[in-house]
Amino acid sequence: MPTHRTESEPIPVTPAGGKTLAWLFLLVVVLPLALSYAAAHLAGGARHAPDARLIPGITGAAFVVLAYCMRRFSLSLDGGRFRLRSSFYTIDIPLSDLAGGAQVLDLRERSPLRPRLRTNGFSVPGYKSGWYRGADGSRLFAAVTTDRVLYLPTRLGYGILLSVQDAEALQRRLAA
Repeated sequence: MPTHRTESEPIPVTPAGGKTLAWLFLLVVVLPLALSYAAAHLAGGARHAPDARLIPGITGAAFVVLAYCMRRFSLSLDGGRFRLRSSFYTIDIPLSDLAGGAQVLDLRERSPLRPRLRTNGFSVPGYKSGWYRGADGSRLFAAVTTDRVLYLPTRLGYGILLSVQDAEALQRRLAA
């Protein structure tokens, strides 16, 4: 069984890119505004929909909160623990609960470990965070911002998919 060193520095992760934030803006701000103004117009104008004035503020606030949460992405190995923070979620487990057999995957390929069904998570194109079911039905925690990810099986009945800047280096580090 591999022994794990105690690390204190954070592991470089791959943050969400500009295209992902553009998708978030489109889905959280532009689309609801367009739909609400179209609905107000069809209902006979803004005088029949006084609450429509609140929608820009609500959608803007939702965008700011979600964009902030998307930037909450970190990984550290510290004190014999694996700590992964991704949007609203945190995984904090002993390193001994990582089962070994880490794999670097390309999610563009057909893989049984590709996240398919979101069970409790947050996603926009180019970003997945939270709990998913894999194509094979396996339980996965995803912190994914790229197609190239590191898969870490655990002894806890789920696997972890994460986007790190150097997947092979982390794979070697965890095996050491």
